[in-house]
Amino acid sequence: MTRTGTPRLRSYRVLLWLYPRWFRREYGEDLLQAFRDELRDRGPFRGWLRVIADLLVSIPTQHREAVMAHRSSSSDLVGIVFTNHPDLRRILLADDWVGQPLRKDFEYPLEYHGIRCR
Repeated sequence: MTRTGTPRLRSYRVLLWLYPRWFRREYGEDLLQAFRDELRDRGPFRGWLRVIADLLVSIPTQHREAVMAHRSSSSDLVGIVFTNHPDLRRILLADDWVGQPLRKDFEYPLEYHGIRCR
């Protein structure tokens, strides 16, 4: 790596911290490679413009998806109902599961679909 590329990569790595942790773990190295390719193909100025435009769109989107998944699991396990949630369906429990298992008043069934629970 040339000396001129090192500060650019460090700057981009700092910007990657704006993404959610799970997203950085899964796609961080791919994003760095895509950044290197952008700089090589388009040059520093046009490459940075494209990267900044992408960051402005994708970072809020990834955070929103993380929050929505968290809300769905909270609703699923504890029974919290969020108003105006676009897709509040069960993501952790089966669709035919009755109740929310993290509530204090929940009584676990003895059996679920032939599987012993207690």
